[in-house]
Amino acid sequence: MFDLQFTDAGVTVGDRSVDVRTSHAVAGLRDLLGPERLQRPVGVRGSGRTGHWLDSGVFLMSQLEESELVEVSVCFDPAAPRFPETPADFPSFLGRVLVAEWAFCGGDAERTILGLPDLEGFGGMRSVETGTIHVGFTLLKQMGRFGKRTGSRRLARIEVSWDGPKPFPGPRRTGLLFEGTGSGVVGIEK
Repeated sequence: MFDLQFTDAGVTVGDRSVDVRTSHAVAGLRDLLGPERLQRPVGVRGSGRTGHWLDSGVFLMSQLEESELVEVSVCFDPAAPRFPETPADFPSFLGRVLVAEWAFCGGDAERTILGLPDLEGFGGMRSVETGTIHVGFTLLKQMGRFGKRTGSRRLARIEVSWDGPKPFPGPRRTGLLFEGTGSGVVGIEK
């Protein structure tokens, strides 16, 4: 069990850090957080995004052949996968997640998350910005003995990204192709 700290500069575990803005961030995080259990394309087909499931219960998303880190996801509940491709035996993260002055553990009550300042979202999907870090929270009800989720929501997963959401690589879209038609068709910039 260890503390995983997210800062504006990157990710720290103990006395080791990885700068998330470098081209070797994904490799550095794999070395820091454990061996890779599975690597495969994720998200929209053709988006160029790759998922890296690590033995520590951490999921990394990269794009452009690992040259850019998109997101780090910490899974406290294996029943709350980030993508359908998540292996059935993907482990739970057993440590604490530290962001700014906050500390989170798997199973934290929803009221703990709702007490954060400037919280956005609704239901079981909440988020907060701190510095250049975007932190998303997935809150789920516990699985009951009959396979239904019951009771109050608890922290199941945390997604962390830096400098806001990353767009998919590819051509930029702009304006209406046919003005005055109201068709909503989008033109492609060259």
